[in-house]
Formats: sequence, structure tokens, C-alpha cells
Amino acid sequence: MKAALRSSVYWPGMTEQVEEYTKNFKACQATKDGNNHRDLLHPSEPPERPWEKLGADHWGPIPDGSGRYILVMIDYLTKYPEAVVVKSTAAKNNIGPMEEIFGRHGYPKKIISDNEPPWNGKDTHAMQKYLKWAGISHVPTASADDP
Repeated sequence: MKAALRSSVYWPGMTEQVEEYTKNFKACQATKDGNNHRDLLHPSEPPERPWEKLGADHWGPIPDGSGRYILVMIDYLTKYPEAVVVKSTAAKNNIGPMEEIFGRHGYPKKIISDNEPPWNGKDTHAMQKYLKWAGISHVPTASADDP
């Protein structure tokens, strides 16, 4: 802040006034060096077998104007990705493509996602019903300040 001010203006006592102002200004204190921190990492245990625990998320919409998304599922053990284009993030448009992926690799025990559609929202019931039928537990990620 002082450097930005000095490049365009000056008044006697400017340095002291800026320091006093920033000392009591919460937004300045939040970005001050030494105050930035990250939550501690809590590594998860790797699964025993491939395709037992998956991470899932959507990317999009695809920038072609179609409104489609890419459903990405990644194995927690091998880091092997599967990706498929879906019409939307609605459960009805994701269950079929998920069945195709699971047809190649088998059903996982657990899917971890960001708890966005199709994992929540108005069609949650359809996805939860499917996951229960397939014997898959859904675990939403949660991070209050650092997604």
C-alpha cells in the first residue's frame, strides 16, 4: 500500500498514517505475510484394491455451447481416470454413463465427490437410490475455507 501511494502522492507523515491504518484494518491483517495458513493435510488411507474408492466430479459446461459436461471418475489407488461426456449434471443423465464405466471395472465401494449435482439437489433421490442399489456409499468432501 505504501509503495502504491508513494508512486503517485506524498504528504508529511504518510508512512506512519498508512501503518496505523493497516494495523487496525482486518482486510489488511488477513493478507499480511505470516498470517496466511492452510489447513493441515489429512491423508486418506489408500484402498486395498483398484476401483474400490473413486473420486468423482464434473467439468463444464463444455465451451461448445451444448450445455454438456464431462463426468470424471478417478481411482484412488491407481489414479486411473475415466471420463465421459454427459448431457447435464442431472442424475438421470449420469447413471447410464456410470453404469458403462462400472461395467468395465466393477462397482466401487465408495465414491467421493464435492456434493454438487447430481450428488445433491432436486434429483438427489434418484442418485441415492441408484447408489444404494449398487452398494456404493457416497462421501461428500467438506472444506469450509479451502476447497
